[in-house]
Amino acid sequence: MKKLFVIIAVSLLLLFACAEPQAQKPTIEKLASDLAGALENLITNSTAIDKYVKTLASGTDVNAKKADFISDLRNTISTLGKKVQYLGIYETKAATVIYSFDLGMKPDDVDKVYLLYLLLTNPENQQKSNYTVPFLTLKNDPDNIYIAVVFKRDDMVLTYPKPIVSQ
Repeated sequence: MKKLFVIIAVSLLLLFACAEPQAQKPTIEKLASDLAGALENLITNSTAIDKYVKTLASGTDVNAKKADFISDLRNTISTLGKKVQYLGIYETKAATVIYSFDLGMKPDDVDKVYLLYLLLTNPENQQKSNYTVPFLTLKNDPDNIYIAVVFKRDDMVLTYPKPIVSQ
């Protein structure tokens, strides 16, 4: 009986030891670094950040707002440089204007807002530009990050964080 118990215990230990380990949850730094890579790919591929712009509502007006946001961001980044380097991130609690984004009027679904610091380099003239892009996590989706969410409030389609357009 004792031998049977030992054999079962050893078998169970081996079974658990050989089991596939749990997948590690990616860190916010790794997700941000991946986003920086997607932003560099955005220069040549207009769908590179599609998964980073979350729609919280449906409709053609929502999809059009998402497409406009991606197009405007692509134009901005491509004018600053063709090479995107990840410099780091910082969590922000302020609902203020950060560079070309307004962080006010945060929707309820948004959990945290971070700032992604980038260095953009134009290889033709080696000009370097610092650029800061906000990104966020959602309360019901904490394992992913988004550069923006498109949602409806009072029948208006809005983007958060709101890009500031020069007049």
